[in-house]
Amino acid sequence: MINGSYTKNDLLSFARTASVLVLIITGFLFLGAACSLKTSAAKTPGLFKSVDKGATWKPKTIMFTAKGNKSRLADIEVVSLAIDPRNSNYVFMGTLQDGLYASENAGESWTLLIPSNRINDIAFDLSSRCVLYALTPKQLYKTSDCASSWDVILNETRSDVDLTSMVLDTLSPHILYVTTSAGDIFQSQDRGVTWKPLYRFSQTSIRKIIVDRYHPEILYIVTASGDIYRSGDRGFLWDLISGYIKKEYNSDTLYRGLIGLSREDSILFASRDALYRTINAGKTWQRLSLLTRQAETIIFALAVNPENDSEIYYTTRDTLYRTSDAGKTWQADPLPPQRSGSVIAIDPNNIAHMYLGLRALQKKSRFFYSPNEE
Repeated sequence: MINGSYTKNDLLSFARTASVLVLIITGFLFLGAACSLKTSAAKTPGLFKSVDKGATWKPKTIMFTAKGNKSRLADIEVVSLAIDPRNSNYVFMGTLQDGLYASENAGESWTLLIPSNRINDIAFDLSSRCVLYALTPKQLYKTSDCASSWDVILNETRSDVDLTSMVLDTLSPHILYVTTSAGDIFQSQDRGVTWKPLYRFSQTSIRKIIVDRYHPEILYIVTASGDIYRSGDRGFLWDLISGYIKKEYNSDTLYRGLIGLSREDSILFASRDALYRTINAGKTWQRLSLLTRQAETIIFALAVNPENDSEIYYTTRDTLYRTSDAGKTWQADPLPPQRSGSVIAIDPNNIAHMYLGLRALQKKSRFFYSPNEE
């Protein structure tokens, strides 16, 4: 940092760290043999934290009201989590219908910031200390004063279309991208003051957009059906890169998760029942071996250790799995009753610290959100 401003190298360092944060996102955590998350199904906490890489867990649901009264967040359903890479004490939690919460003490207590909303995604502007974005299905919120006040900078007015994900350019955070359930990609080049349509994938829902941590001109998106596209020019032209998966593995590729890995041209994709990894921008894909048979697997969430691409985490309906050797061996532990792991955040400054968000079991055939599923 020079005279209070971040240099390009600062931003690149922040971007590589921040890219491992969970946004709308999705993740998994392994629970060690000494840990038990079994609680009353009627009052299952929605968030747990581990400080020993999943060996033990504690619920983190204490809330302070505006008047300073303490209560517990009972039965919240978590859909997004983000940890500020500049200060890990600041954690943000997005819920299914109860809004956005913030913690200033690494999850020990929470304060409500945006009420009564689903928070699909959370993103930091790492060049500006107090700028944060929160994406709901219909609006994109922005705060420029550390959450003291919020402005709506994007509205989705179509009744049958939702905003699904967002991301900032890793080196030029004034550039924002937002996707929709109608296949749209919108771009802002002035931190959300103005927007323009960038591209549209017809008759499909975009579930996730990510920016390459090394080369921000490279973008990836994944659709609800699991089609993965890559752009090398910040979203003007796109190439399908997931054809190899369907050709070689003939697999059900409904989207469950997409994460950029630490190596260049490398991403990890979770379909409904399998994990796939590419290290050459999608020219070829490897299907990882899982502990369960593919026919018995339904993946809900995905995460990767930011310091070790071989340490992969995923959840099924009632179990958490972890591998430290890219799928050669797995460990497993049960989830709380009547809950599924929905999102995980790994502290980029201390990878032993992890947060696990939970959701109620879904009656629908697919866990992840689309306008017709909930």
